[in-house]
Amino acid sequence: MNEQRSAWEAALKWLERADRSEAELSNYLASKGYSEAEVHEVLLKVKKFNYINNHNLKARLEAHLSSQLSGPLKIQEHLTKRGLDAEIESPPGQAEALQLLNKKFVSIRLTQDPKKIARAARFLAAKGYTEEDIEQAIQAFFTQIDW
Repeated sequence: MNEQRSAWEAALKWLERADRSEAELSNYLASKGYSEAEVHEVLLKVKKFNYINNHNLKARLEAHLSSQLSGPLKIQEHLTKRGLDAEIESPPGQAEALQLLNKKFVSIRLTQDPKKIARAARFLAAKGYTEEDIEQAIQAFFTQIDW
């Protein structure tokens, strides 16, 4: 019984620092040497008290990353790393990519320099946008270019 309390206390101590997913808490407790049964019991208990809620955590992370204009691929990667369902309800697309270009590359808007255009495309790719979104945003942003 003392070990179970110890697993419970370890879980609470770790959860007080930040929101975690079930998978993260499970992995953490397993890495601390707690048995599978102890981990399962603690997970049931934290869910009962609503200390962990994967659905709410996913919604908050998705909203936060979207507000930073992260693309759908980056959001999915982050959710997967946290052990959450990676399906996004309303993925960012061309409009968000175009907004990001307007924010970051306004000074080169009328350029026809392929290196600067490629730099803008790489920037969007690093932010996690799909190829189609990048292509459409680049075409809309660099309006003077014949595609």
